[in-house]
Amino acid sequence: MTTYRSLYQEAVSALRLAGNLDAPFDARCLVEKAFGMDRTALALHGEEAPTREKRDRFFSLLRRRASGEPLQYLLGEWPFLDESYEIGPGVLIPRPETELLVQTALHLMEQLEQPVVFDLCAGSGCIGLSLAKRRPDAQVYLLEKSPAAYEYLCRNGARLALHNAHWQSGDVLEGFTLSGFPTPHVIVSNPPYIEAGEIAGLQREVLWEPRMALDGGADGLLFYRALARKWLPFLPAGGLIAVECGEGQAKKIQSIFCTQHIQAQTFEDYNGIPRIVAGRKASE
Repeated sequence: MTTYRSLYQEAVSALRLAGNLDAPFDARCLVEKAFGMDRTALALHGEEAPTREKRDRFFSLLRRRASGEPLQYLLGEWPFLDESYEIGPGVLIPRPETELLVQTALHLMEQLEQPVVFDLCAGSGCIGLSLAKRRPDAQVYLLEKSPAAYEYLCRNGARLALHNAHWQSGDVLEGFTLSGFPTPHVIVSNPPYIEAGEIAGLQREVLWEPRMALDGGADGLLFYRALARKWLPFLPAGGLIAVECGEGQAKKIQSIFCTQHIQAQTFEDYNGIPRIVAGRKASE
């Protein structure tokens, strides 16, 4: 008899064979997605047998994961700080490093009262919505160009129903040209920052994510230059910018922002890599 436990064990073996380094964790997630069984339920009911329909669904998920499709897309949602965000093909997957961006921005925003915040390249909305939730006195505007990603942004925004979060379809590269928006006091962004020539060599799971959310141009710095030229001139003295970046990019971004009188510092991620560049605008 094919039981829940035997299916879990089969999934672990199949994922390991496919080169998955987190096979037990991924298999547990697929069991919960297909059967609605967490670890406790699997321990209590592992010798029972699922229906054929559920079993077929499980194997479909397993084949997709073994082929490299991201676990997060298969689950349809992923945690970020204390919320879970709907995600899927077409939107960047939230990552722990980006939680550091939110935490850094919140810390540096403490002295700002009723700030106007812009989350640029908002994707699923995890950055801007997290800030809006933790700073109810702020007005947070989230901009996203990709129609696919914008759909997830709208769904996540509607589900959280934060009175101070406002989302808009827009192209960051066009600059601060949207009529009717107030002047920003804070700009946060996790823009595309991978060098175009390096994208083909990324992990197969990452290649499932939208190229639009990865491709930072020839040197990976296209969007940081656009922020400096087309957004930072509108930031008032004392205003804040905080961005995520790739390995080896932090000092270059500091130099780019310096042209707009930003006194920036860097913050390291969990691996000791400078991952966040943040600073305030000095008086000219």
